Amino acid sequence: MPAKQDFTNFATERPNYFPGQFLLEDDFELQHKYLGDRQTYHNQSLQVSGILEGLEVTPIKDKKEVEIAAGTAIDSAGNLLVLKNKLNFSGFGELTKGTLFIQFIQEKTNKQQEEIAESFTRWTENIVVGIAETLTDEAIALCSYETIGDDEVRVDSAISEYSGVYLPNATNQNLSLRSGGTANPSLAVLNGSLKVTGDAETLGNQAIGQNLDVAGKVAIAYESQDADGDALTIGSTLRLGHNLQYGWVQSHGGKPLAVNPLGNNVGIGTTDPQDILEVVASSSGKALTLRGKPDATSPMLTFANPDNPQTTVITPRDSDILNIEYGSTTPLKIEQSGKVTIPGEISAGNKLTVAETLNLDGAKQLIFSDADTSNNLKVQLWSGYGLGINSDTLFYAADGNHSWRNKDGVTERMKLTTAAGGGLAVYGTGDSSFAGNLSISKTLTVSGSTAVNGNLTISGEASLGYEVAVTNFGAKLSSGFYENSGDPNAVGDVPDTSHTWSHLINARHSNRNNNNQLQIAASYAVNDRLFFRKISASGTNNPSWNEVATRGTNTFTGQQIFQNTISGAPEGYIKAQFVLSGGGVVSWGGINGRLKWTQRFIAITMQKSTFFPAGHINITQPTTSIPKSNVHDGKARSATAAGVLLKDWEALYAVHTVKGDQSAVSYRIVYYNKNFNPPSNWILVAVVNNDNGSIKLGSGQIIHKAQRNDFVIAGFVNSTGTIVGGSGFTARRRSKGLYDITFTRPFSTRPAIVAAQHNGDGSNTRDNAIVTVINAGNCRIKTGDGNGNASDRHFCFFCMGAV
Repeated sequence: MPAKQDFTNFATERPNYFPGQFLLEDDFELQHKYLGDRQTYHNQSLQVSGILEGLEVTPIKDKKEVEIAAGTAIDSAGNLLVLKNKLNFSGFGELTKGTLFIQFIQEKTNKQQEEIAESFTRWTENIVVGIAETLTDEAIALCSYETIGDDEVRVDSAISEYSGVYLPNATNQNLSLRSGGTANPSLAVLNGSLKVTGDAETLGNQAIGQNLDVAGKVAIAYESQDADGDALTIGSTLRLGHNLQYGWVQSHGGKPLAVNPLGNNVGIGTTDPQDILEVVASSSGKALTLRGKPDATSPMLTFANPDNPQTTVITPRDSDILNIEYGSTTPLKIEQSGKVTIPGEISAGNKLTVAETLNLDGAKQLIFSDADTSNNLKVQLWSGYGLGINSDTLFYAADGNHSWRNKDGVTERMKLTTAAGGGLAVYGTGDSSFAGNLSISKTLTVSGSTAVNGNLTISGEASLGYEVAVTNFGAKLSSGFYENSGDPNAVGDVPDTSHTWSHLINARHSNRNNNNQLQIAASYAVNDRLFFRKISASGTNNPSWNEVATRGTNTFTGQQIFQNTISGAPEGYIKAQFVLSGGGVVSWGGINGRLKWTQRFIAITMQKSTFFPAGHINITQPTTSIPKSNVHDGKARSATAAGVLLKDWEALYAVHTVKGDQSAVSYRIVYYNKNFNPPSNWILVAVVNNDNGSIKLGSGQIIHKAQRNDFVIAGFVNSTGTIVGGSGFTARRRSKGLYDITFTRPFSTRPAIVAAQHNGDGSNTRDNAIVTVINAGNCRIKTGDGNGNASDRHFCFFCMGAV
């Protein structure tokens, strides 16, 4: 469909010529644009992109070349493409399959003066021939092609399209009329719908060789008076027609009429049949009526199985009897009085409803086959009540309760509630026994005593009542829960005397002849002290209790060995101390002087977890005094932009708030001769060595008084700009005797740089290297000969500055 026109630059003016007018370049350009805009707009809006005439493609024998005939075409922008003379094309290259196309181009020609760039006197319109796998909107396809070796080209013009006519419309639809192309040159193809408001007259018969699609109605006014008419004839056997009383479909020539012979449902009285034939009753209530006078040879309704010579028929034999017959037998006879005769066996596949009592002789049986092993009820006494069976279980179903009663059916002896939360109630007062195992997956409540001689397995909760008071925790106690009820003389009680009462949990060995026990105990006091011990089988009570580490502060007196990894806050802070780095330029003023660093110290290989949300810690130099509560001598310590004041043998720690962000850091100063026990979240920043006045950083670097950890880069570069020695930089020979040095890691400010040169053969030279440019990230070095002229030389350099 044509693209919508952008009228922003559309020419709506043209020059008005009069005698004596001085015409300018803009006047000629405007006149040409005025005419050109209208021509291209007309072509683009009313003509379909495609070939107008000619442009046929013919392969040249025994060559990888084709001939394109002269011709014209219009592209999607409305440009007219003119090929005045035939041309040969051989530029297929490596693309063995694709599309050969032409495309419009225009270029300036006929240059008037060589020294003037824009002195062209003509615009020349031309075409370019090319190949592609996928075409742009501006290209016009001539044919598809395939090259065979180096001496054959096969072409197919089926994809070429001829120009046509666009019909303007409100929604810019592709409503067009064009020819059928090379395959059907005499065919007019309309893309869109066609409406004829007047008469459409054709000469001769209407022969439709293809499909005829009619979106609206087709009315045939011809009226046939009987079913032998010919209002609409299809082939030699089918006719359709109507008269004022009825419409009809009739098969002729003695042939049968088949409805949906290949499948699909047929409906009468319904538009959505669900079966092969579905008849739906009308408003009168009648659905299907069979009329006739059947006899022994003409039944009313016949069911025939093509794989079985026997057929089933339904027919009235007498005025008041309906028979269902199969072959020569009558399996079912229904009389007007309601009597039903079934001489054979009754097999009710769904259900059999008996309005009165069903009596069976005492010697008879109600037998179900073994075929159905689902959970269906075999005998349903009421809705939701009955007996059923599956492959291995006979079950009773009740929508409420199962009840066991005495012979009168009134007195209940046992009741089982069938709801999900139901239970079993036994009202008999006699003994109940279980010879095998009894498994209880829910709560068992025992009001009296219960003796279990075998194993007792409880998969749910067990409520064991209350602790039993004892006076000797080391006696041969059964497994269970015990207590000291406040007896100060109780034997083997826990060493926690904060409360006179205590708890005991005891596990006893299965051999009742020994005293092997595992005990866990604690006092009644609300604290974190918990004790355990194992009592030996020698008969002597083990008096020693061992305290278990709990959530409070614990002191381990023995050696602790971990066979596997540990993790958490302590382990993370240990890593933080080992990987501490950074600090920028660090300077030390000596004992009673200040420690200063210009950038953060950072620990970045810690775990990223709830203890360390950011995964690292930033330690920046404090610029406000450290409070007295954080200094060992109880006095606030000065900290300014010039650094932190530190004295002999003092250590500066950064204290990170556990679970805080990366900057949740405070500072503490301690003295080695005073008791202190730094927790794991204290990161050592620096410690003063009073023996030599130096300070050692937590990152491992030692700095002496008035010393800084400045950054140094040094290197040796030969005359070609190749690095011979050194690191931390790259080198490039810019021109003769001029070299650029780029630092891998820039300095924070411009560094100090010195350089020296010598000849490549090792001889001396009177000129020295000169540093001509210095920046924080690079410098430029000049070398020369003995006369001061630029010359390639080997040189070395040395840089020092702050990071």
